[in-house]
Amino acid sequence: MLNASYRYFHAIAQERSIRKAADRVHVSASAMSRQISLLEEELGEILLERRARGVELTGAGVLLAEHIRRLMLQEHELRADMAELSGLRHGHVRMALGNGFASSVAHLLPRFSALYPGITCVLTVASNDEILRAVDEEEVDLGLMFSPADHPSVDVLSSFAAPLVAVLSAQHRLAGRASLPITVMQQEPLALLKPSHRVRQMLQQVELQEGCRLQPVLETNSYEILKAFVADNLGMTVLPMLSVASELASRKLATVPLEHAALSSTVASLVVRRGRKLPVAAAEFLKVLQRELGHSTAGVPTSACSAPPT
Repeated sequence: MLNASYRYFHAIAQERSIRKAADRVHVSASAMSRQISLLEEELGEILLERRARGVELTGAGVLLAEHIRRLMLQEHELRADMAELSGLRHGHVRMALGNGFASSVAHLLPRFSALYPGITCVLTVASNDEILRAVDEEEVDLGLMFSPADHPSVDVLSSFAAPLVAVLSAQHRLAGRASLPITVMQQEPLALLKPSHRVRQMLQQVELQEGCRLQPVLETNSYEILKAFVADNLGMTVLPMLSVASELASRKLATVPLEHAALSSTVASLVVRRGRKLPVAAAEFLKVLQRELGHSTAGVPTSACSAPPT
C-alpha cells in the first residue's frame, strides 16, 4: 500500500546502497535515484548522503525511515485485524530463523497449512544478529534462534532444549559412545560452522576453558554441507540436536553428547519485539511452533527449557 518512492527509500535505508536496493525491488538504479530525487524535492530535505561505499541517511532521512517503518507496521496490523474478522481464512506470517532450525520448521508447515490454508508465510534464514535486528525493527513477527544474547527490546517467549552434540555417521567408530569430551575431537577430521556463527563461538569458549584447539578441515555456513560431510563418513561436526532431528529419526546420522555443561545446556528460543501484540496468524503459528518444538525435545533433559539463557 506504500507508494513507490516510500518503498524504494525503505529498501535503501535497509541496504545502505542504491544499487543493492534496486536489485532487491527489481528496478534500475537510475529509476530509483530519480524517485528519491523527486521525494527530496517534494519534502524539501536532503535524505541521503552519497559515499564511496554506498549511502548514509541524513537526519531527515532517519525520520522518514522511521515514519515508513510505522506505516508498514500499521498496514501489517490492519491486515492482521482483517484476518481475525475473517476467522483466519486469510493472514500472513513473517519469521526469521537460524539455519539449523530450517528443516524442523519446514516439516511442520504442511500441518499448519492444512489447518489454515489461507495463511501465507515468509520464512527468512538469518544469523542471530540479523534475527534480533529484524525482530527489533518489526520486519518480522517472530524469531527462532540459537541461545540469543540479551537484547533490551526483544523478549523470549519460549525456550527449548537444543544441546550441542557431536554429529557423526552411524558407521563412525565413535558413534556408540555415551559421551565425548571435545579434547578427543582434536584427533578427528572436523567440519565446523564459521567463527561468525553463535554455535562456533560457544565451542571456541569451551576450547579456551579446556586448553585445546579444534582445527577443522572444512568451515562453512551451510548446515547441509556439514551434514553431507558427516553422512559420507569424512569426519564429524558439532550442531544443535534440533538441527539433525529428521536425520536421527531416519537413522542417517548419529549423535554423541558433549561433556561440557556450556554445550549441553544450550537452547533454541522463540523471540518477539518487546510489547508487540502479535497478529492473529502469527499467534497461531507460534502455538504450532511451541507445540511441535516441545514435542521434538521431549526426550532431551529440560532443565534448560524453563527460562532464556543468561
